Amino acid sequence: MQTVYKNLIDHKSTYFTTAKYSGKDRIKKILSEIWRYFPSSTKFNPFKYILIRILSGEEEVDPDEIKNIRSFFLEKNNDSHIMLGVEQDLSLKEKLKIQICFTAFKINFAEVELKDLFESVPKKMIEK
Repeated sequence: MQTVYKNLIDHKSTYFTTAKYSGKDRIKKILSEIWRYFPSSTKFNPFKYILIRILSGEEEVDPDEIKNIRSFFLEKNNDSHIMLGVEQDLSLKEKLKIQICFTAFKINFAEVELKDLFESVPKKMIEK
């Protein structure tokens, strides 16, 4: 599921999306799903700022998985600024959940709390 906020004055958009999976190829599945729903008309270029919130269940996120997530987005646009945070949510059990915000709006990462950002968006808008 994705949510789009558009600024009609300067035509900038912000996309929120989320995906969750478990198993051996969970990162590949998550990234594939997120990319599938991304608007093919823009395919990323105007979105210089990417905020990624990773929530792990009982199984912690492997450092290689974090590296793969970051690399995936940098391959799409190496001018991107990425903020990545990892949290644990035991209610996910064996699943890994990734919430992502793509935006063209300039973000001061020093002032952003990922948890607050994603929790301020109504859950029904970004949850599956």
